[in-house]
Amino acid sequence: MSILRLTAVLEDVKPRVSRTLMVPSDLRLDRLHLVLQAAMGWENQHLYSFEAGSCRWSLLEAYLPLGSGP
Repeated sequence: MSILRLTAVLEDVKPRVSRTLMVPSDLRLDRLHLVLQAAMGWENQHLYSFEAGSCRWSLLEAYLPLGSGP
């Protein structure tokens, strides 16, 4: 298993807030969400999404009323 070095940066925040994380390459995105929550000192109270190029993964659709999705 490989280890990835990720840098998470909060957008539109001054001063700049970032964290560098070392995570296993097979870490699922829902687990990455928990790692980010812990690294930022957050309490898991917000929805999340991950984007890479034109791909997006999120739980947003689970919280939208039927028929209101993209």
